[in-house]
Amino acid sequence: MEDFTKLFNDEAKDLLGKLEETLLQLEEDLSNYELVNEVFRIMHSLKGSGAMFGYKNLSDFTHELETLYDKIRSQEIKLNTDIIGFTMSVGDHISQLLHADDDPELLSQTNKHKAHINSLLKDIAPVNKGSEVPDTVSEPEKSDLKKSIYYIKFEPNEDILNDGTNPLYLVDELVDLGETLIRINSEKLQDFDDFNPSKCKLSWTIILSTEAGKSDIEDVFIFVNIDSKITIELLSEKDLFSLHNCRSSLSYILDNKPDEPDSFLSIIDALETDYEQTTTNKTYIEEVAEVLTDPEKTEEKEAVVNKAKPFQNETISIETVKVASSKLDSLINLVSELVTTQARLVNLANEVNSTELVILSEDFQQLSRQFRDIAFDMRLIPIQTMIVKFKRLTRDLSKKLNKKVVFITEGTETELDKTIIATISDPIMHIIRNAIDHGIESPQKRIEQGKPEIGTIHLEASLSGTSIIIQITDDGAGIDTQNVLHKALEKNLVQPTDDLSDKEILKLLMQPGFSTNEVVTDVSGRGVGMDVVRKKINDLRGEVSLSSEQGKGTEVTIRLPLTLSIIDGLLVTINNDRFVIPLSSVKQIHKVSADAVNSAINNVINVDGTQFPFINLPRVFGNSDEKSTEIHFITVGYQKKVVGLVVNELLSEYQAVLKPIGKILEHDEIFAGASILGDGKVALVLDTNKLIDFYSNRKVDKNDK
Repeated sequence: MEDFTKLFNDEAKDLLGKLEETLLQLEEDLSNYELVNEVFRIMHSLKGSGAMFGYKNLSDFTHELETLYDKIRSQEIKLNTDIIGFTMSVGDHISQLLHADDDPELLSQTNKHKAHINSLLKDIAPVNKGSEVPDTVSEPEKSDLKKSIYYIKFEPNEDILNDGTNPLYLVDELVDLGETLIRINSEKLQDFDDFNPSKCKLSWTIILSTEAGKSDIEDVFIFVNIDSKITIELLSEKDLFSLHNCRSSLSYILDNKPDEPDSFLSIIDALETDYEQTTTNKTYIEEVAEVLTDPEKTEEKEAVVNKAKPFQNETISIETVKVASSKLDSLINLVSELVTTQARLVNLANEVNSTELVILSEDFQQLSRQFRDIAFDMRLIPIQTMIVKFKRLTRDLSKKLNKKVVFITEGTETELDKTIIATISDPIMHIIRNAIDHGIESPQKRIEQGKPEIGTIHLEASLSGTSIIIQITDDGAGIDTQNVLHKALEKNLVQPTDDLSDKEILKLLMQPGFSTNEVVTDVSGRGVGMDVVRKKINDLRGEVSLSSEQGKGTEVTIRLPLTLSIIDGLLVTINNDRFVIPLSSVKQIHKVSADAVNSAINNVINVDGTQFPFINLPRVFGNSDEKSTEIHFITVGYQKKVVGLVVNELLSEYQAVLKPIGKILEHDEIFAGASILGDGKVALVLDTNKLIDFYSNRKVDKNDK
């Protein structure tokens, strides 16, 4: 039962996320009655599932909301932004009920919300259907919500009662979806002496006329569809229950052939003909029913069935499967161990010098790489999953600050590792909060400055190699760099004699405790801001940068790796020690002479006609090998530049399983982690961005030149 309750909680959270997204869309188009229906269906699902799993208060509360939106979709009550805002707030309340349905304090809040719903039902003036229906909702559009006829066979697992599930609740859910004809199948019931009340031996055959779609019907069985046998087939897309002879005709088949959906087809054909011609053909329907139910009329039955349209007996194709995050984490850990074992196999194959073993190790390496890629893909989640909360933040905060802001997204289908998604959400929330609070001006001020009254925040995500770029841009006031510099001087972060560029001044905003806001509010200005953003992104092996133009706006750029645990790297030696450089950073590899590197002025060298600044890693890591005449020069990307790294030797490409190294090394900030090699030794993984940052800002002594 605990597993089913957890499943309900997960599904309920998905529904609440869908609710928030739907309400945000509905707020932009109050006349979109399809979205109103979507809100109604979400409340209906929460109500039914909540009751099934013992969430009585949640079920009762969502029933009240369902009633409200039923009145709205039937146009008895006119929807407005106040109702949308109220529904958003109660969505948050429902989320709390998932964790403590019987909490007295929450129950008190629930009663207040119920009272407000009752006031809405009483006080809001009904829509005048003759004149006040929104122009965008025409009569043909309202008639598009036609009813269809479905055949449903529900055969519960006989142990369903032991899971705490009452199958009658599910049947009631179907009844709530529309008009029904129901047959209880009791053929499997035991004799009284053998009767076991803990076993469910009943099944149900149901003919349902409903405006809901097949997916809505499937949602009724969402928690029992694994162990129970469920058949759902569309019989007709027409509102046949409006014909007076429909119920009696279908009931006739239902009582005699409940397990054969094909038996309904000829009746359906006849009814559809009647529906089109708006006439009744009782004689033909009765003849067809008699033929289909008479075991003696074999030939006639075959002729009737052949005349009927073929029944689409579709096999349900399961395209997605929900997997617990802990299982995915365990899978990645196993993949990491597999990659490490594969490295040991490669090392062994080279030592033994066996052709067969080398071929086997190469095959195993290829398979482990494919296995790794598939496992990583399973953990990837589209950035779109975060967007609803960003839109909600923009909506709520702009209303609170009396500003008008629109949030626009692009490229949100781009995917990231689930761990990165979970971590990056808060930093982006803070950036958006800053943009609304400090960046976007009031509507009046924007008009005075010749700007549109509505400010814009634009989030764009894109894939760049093995990195994800997220850019958050606003068209607000921008950042006053002189004000930032003044605050930095007050905090002794810089000296008056320092000559800083605008880019260097903007970097000061990411210093711990730095804030230009004089007033502490519940929105921002607590001295904990962009430094936390920078730290969280750095912890993900990412980087963040700022650019701004006063009066025009600010852009925050975040670069993140696709994944955190395993990377493709370049195994190199520096002073006889092995290191891994991430391949995602590498641009090109050159061979250069030791003399050219040693004679370079200001650590700049000409390679193939191009000047590159570089870091001589053998020297900064220790004494270089003076005997070496040729060394390797690796160019890597750094922000929008290219910088060279000098190493002694290139060994091979290498799949590096990253392990944390803690604070045990001096200058450990230049390393992304460590990886165990095939021979059991450890290689440190260089973080090229942090490496370049560290050594470009460090005064190098004579011996390092």
